[in-house]
Amino acid sequence: LERLTLEAPQDRFEALRKVFLGWCERGRDKGLRFDLEVAIALAEQAVSRAGTTDQRGAALNDLAISLQTLGERESGTARLDQAVAAYRDALKEWTRDRVPMDWANTQMNLGTALANLGEREIGTERLEQAVAACRAALKEYTRDRVPMDWARTQMNLGKALTNLGQRESGTARLKQAVAAYRAALQEWTRDRAPFQWAMAQHSLSGARLSLYDKTQDVSDIDAAQRHAEAAREIYVEAGADHYIEWIDSQQLKGVAYRRAKH
Repeated sequence: LERLTLEAPQDRFEALRKVFLGWCERGRDKGLRFDLEVAIALAEQAVSRAGTTDQRGAALNDLAISLQTLGERESGTARLDQAVAAYRDALKEWTRDRVPMDWANTQMNLGTALANLGEREIGTERLEQAVAACRAALKEYTRDRVPMDWARTQMNLGKALTNLGQRESGTARLKQAVAAYRAALQEWTRDRAPFQWAMAQHSLSGARLSLYDKTQDVSDIDAAQRHAEAAREIYVEAGADHYIEWIDSQQLKGVAYRRAKH
């Protein structure tokens, strides 16, 4: 940080963000808690040194990302709560009318953080907020403008809707989740993005199993099996043992159990 003070204010801020990025990416990719804690400290420095609205928005978004990344690895919710607060502060700087794509990206990230919190809590308030944030992001993250970001946001929306649907008595949310995952598959094709395609198939399988639990419609079991087997094929090709184990022990086992009961 002492070396950075020798730079001009704009260059100093960008240099600090570059240092932050290195620590954050290393902590994320290698699972290093210390690196993420350093990234959080650097982002806090950037927030305090931000001289413009854009700089403050960028620094707050960086802070939220580093908090969220660490929070997802912790059993508690304190870091995720802090991430949500930082994203919301970033949205005060990165407004839709001024920087629509930055605003949409922050809304999508906020939706992910809220969904993670919602999974750990009993109620549905956070999940409802996650759905709202993802749908807000889709107002600017349109398919024709940013197709891959649009697909990723559809996936995040589907995840929040699935968790909501599992906690509600009706099927509307789960059907909306299925529609969101199918939308993502329009861009996350097997040829273009095979691993993302498999993730969407994986998620579709889970949503259809949850639908079966409410409808007792055997067609949901059949669909869940097709989606799980499609995902498994890609995971086998990629050598993704963790995902293969999850498919085998959870989804395909769940399919067999429900079919036996039916």
